[in-house]
Amino acid sequence: TDPASTDEARHIAADLWTLVQVIESTDRRLIGHGIRTAQYAILLGDALGWPAQDMNDLCLAGLLHDIGRLTVPAAILEKDGPLTDEEYALVQSHPRAGSALIESIPCLRTASVWIAHHHERWDGFGYPYGLHGPLIPLGARLLAVADTFDALMTGQPYRPAQQLPDAIQLIKLLAGSQLDPELVDVFVRLPPLKQPARTELATNVPEVDCAAASPDGRAFVPPPLPSVFSSPGVKDEQER
Repeated sequence: TDPASTDEARHIAADLWTLVQVIESTDRRLIGHGIRTAQYAILLGDALGWPAQDMNDLCLAGLLHDIGRLTVPAAILEKDGPLTDEEYALVQSHPRAGSALIESIPCLRTASVWIAHHHERWDGFGYPYGLHGPLIPLGARLLAVADTFDALMTGQPYRPAQQLPDAIQLIKLLAGSQLDPELVDVFVRLPPLKQPARTELATNVPEVDCAAASPDGRAFVPPPLPSVFSSPGVKDEQER
């Protein structure tokens, strides 16, 4: 391996982790959300047999999927009351804006496409482009499942956090409307794993490999999956 390329990859990896922290700083509810979304996405991608390069892109997309929130004024993100039409339009533009922020970085090009579309809906009523069904990039559809599941598990201002069996039932209800039904079917049947089965992500990506190393020199892999999949009764719920 070219030492210069390795050093550059480490610098980029450090910058990526900094970006994750900046995204989290916009809303305390986002703390850990990017990492967990990446973890769930990797778990699903592994179950689908995705190759290492795609898993690498999936990891990066999960970590950075909310980067577009940096383009939305804090006053809108923190607003307690209903949003105006103009404010709502700005919020809906954040996936496209986030994609634009990173699409020029070679190792983030694929991730940027998935980020741009992760709020599209299977039924075509999502944003920012209103794509539907298989017209939505597969990586974005997978990212949407992971993002939605973590939102259910951690709660929102308008809805408390769900227990695992309830979150699984709710995500099943979203299959075919908001989410790709085939991906949801695979996701809810995953075995109760504590961490992704495959943790060796790509280390030989062309140009600069963002996943080659973290700041401490290890493989660019998120921390172990949260233990929610090992909760009592999970297996029975997933097999229904």
